[in-house]
Amino acid sequence: MTWKTCHCDDSPGAWLGNAPGVDLEATGLRALAAGLTDGLTEPGEQALMLFHHVSLLPFELSDPSLRTAPRALHRLTAGDGYFKATLWLHLLRIGGIPARMHWVQLEPAYVTNGLWDFSRLAGMPFFYPLTEVWLQGLWQSVDAYVMDPPLFGAVVAEIRQRKLMAGYFVHRDGVCTWDGRGDALQRFSPSDPDSCPIRDMGCFHSHADFLRAYRHAVPETVVTNMAYENQTRQMNETFARLRRGA
Repeated sequence: MTWKTCHCDDSPGAWLGNAPGVDLEATGLRALAAGLTDGLTEPGEQALMLFHHVSLLPFELSDPSLRTAPRALHRLTAGDGYFKATLWLHLLRIGGIPARMHWVQLEPAYVTNGLWDFSRLAGMPFFYPLTEVWLQGLWQSVDAYVMDPPLFGAVVAEIRQRKLMAGYFVHRDGVCTWDGRGDALQRFSPSDPDSCPIRDMGCFHSHADFLRAYRHAVPETVVTNMAYENQTRQMNETFARLRRGA
């Protein structure tokens, strides 16, 4: 099943450098990017090394006021999908590799089993960014970096034990690795139509760029605010329990 229905500007040159919500000098990440890719000459090798760095950062729900702010990226050592998408995009662009965010709307009741009762909010806005990177002549959609491998393994085991298709922000067929040759998805699976995006919102430079286009038409309220402001501690405690195997 294809979930990409929006037309995006697929010119790689359109997705380089600074842009709304992207400030490569404010991040303080140039030294990190240079150190991680030292000795690597191919864009694919560099992108993979940067992916591994981001994917190994522990997953936790982040402070909404900081997770996509370029000035804060170098200070954060853990975070959620919004933070990791923003961090990887900045690292890629610092290295001259075209990168963008592809935003979708997901069904919250499907992907949050085990965390919170979203059933009464079904169909409400629950927005999510994937990072798309230009390699080998195509745009590859990736969110396999979101949940770090140890937690991902614990979550998938829990999902399977409970006989769920998805939960804890992960699909049972999701992955936590990427080989640089194609899409690598963690939160939904194209083979499971129920998990696929309700709506393809299109491609943007950043969270700020996305909000600039959709803040009034589709306000980022209700689900996002309630989940990340009122329930952050509870959900992070759930993830900590899964890490411990409790």
